[in-house]
Amino acid sequence: MSRPEAPKADAVRTNAAAALHRLCRELRGGAARDDVLRSVERLLAHVPGLERVFFEASGGAFSHEYVSFPLAGGAPVLGTMHLGTSGGGVGRETLRLAGAVAEFVALVLGAFVPRDVGNPGRELLEVTVGALDFGVIVYDHAGDLALANAAAQRLFGGKMPARWDRLEQVSSSAEIGATTARERRFVCRGSDGRALHVATARSASDAPGVAVVRDLSEATAACRDLLRSEVYGCLVRRERCAIGVLRAVSTGVVLDEYERWMTGTARPARAGLWDAETFVLVSPGGGRGEVERVLLETARSLREGSVILGTASLELDGDTPEAMIERALAEASPAPTPNRPSLLVFDTSQAVVDAVSVVFRRSCVVTGFTDLRRAFETLENRCVDAVVWEFAEIRNDRIRTGLGRVTRERACPEFFFLAQTAGPWEPERLGLPRGTVFRKPFAVEEFERCVRAAWSARRTPPG
Repeated sequence: MSRPEAPKADAVRTNAAAALHRLCRELRGGAARDDVLRSVERLLAHVPGLERVFFEASGGAFSHEYVSFPLAGGAPVLGTMHLGTSGGGVGRETLRLAGAVAEFVALVLGAFVPRDVGNPGRELLEVTVGALDFGVIVYDHAGDLALANAAAQRLFGGKMPARWDRLEQVSSSAEIGATTARERRFVCRGSDGRALHVATARSASDAPGVAVVRDLSEATAACRDLLRSEVYGCLVRRERCAIGVLRAVSTGVVLDEYERWMTGTARPARAGLWDAETFVLVSPGGGRGEVERVLLETARSLREGSVILGTASLELDGDTPEAMIERALAEASPAPTPNRPSLLVFDTSQAVVDAVSVVFRRSCVVTGFTDLRRAFETLENRCVDAVVWEFAEIRNDRIRTGLGRVTRERACPEFFFLAQTAGPWEPERLGLPRGTVFRKPFAVEEFERCVRAAWSARRTPPG
């Protein structure tokens, strides 16, 4: 076999490396047998003497136009590798190389691709994902379409992007979109023109990816029907009417919170999803002040700067919901930062700090520490409304004295102590601020109720 020239050898190395990388990704991602065989063909196309190799999944028929090698990885035979001869002969070295490749491919198929006999795990996954009422599309390590449930098929009319890079092209031309290093959110149009909200996630370019597709059409249509009914009813009755608009500045905020708003105990009456980024409520017979109060309460749990709020009143004689929304958005301004109480949490266990933070993060500004010195320095230099402190970490005289000084020199925050061992514990006899003591491990729900009840007795409750 002749040695290839240098430029050709460089090209072979470059292209073969890419083909081998793709084959490895497919094997790691659990690709089907036919896909693996096609990838091997693409790899061998860069190997001198084996450019005309192709595979058949079955035993195949022998012919004088190629030399055939059975892929004998067991019983039955896994397939056949054919080496094209173009009617000529094949050198001895090429035959030996081809035979070794056939053995290697047989071993790969036997070890990594035993999936033609069925994969119960995949079947269970397909049944589970198929039962979801929203679309789910999964892409493999190579970026190829691996799975799409029935809802996704319906929403895209059976024309899902076949590759991940094609999905990214759709997102780049979408009506509304936002991108982070690993996630994208956008709104595009389905096969019948309906608005689809798509959220994608992929940790790396050679990792699997997933897209979740939701149909906004029913929710937005119901919202428009509601507004038209209420607004036009007030026009006929010559009554006043006001609407409030909450528009997302950060894409995805409204959709993320919409379901919680509509199912919570504080659900706004006569409200709905106008589009992917806009939440609207209407108050027949009410004024803008009333609507604004509901909007502020609705936006209370959102992070600062994530939404804008606007209101509009019905102007008689020909006014429409669409015109009212335009006026509300024209006057919209960022939601004011809520006056949320501050909570400082110290515990040497990160799990305890995280648990308390999760419970209060929506209604309080939570600062958590596992380092004693940093927690005490923060408490000395910052006014807080409540403190959760690990009881065991008060043996240090400076810390114990400092905690007492904090309660004397400024408005005393509410203290809650966490103890590892059984009491009785009496913080005041140790020179500590008066406070409630909880023994760890404690029920988070009970702890939350106690904190809110104590806070309510002294101040406005945190949420």
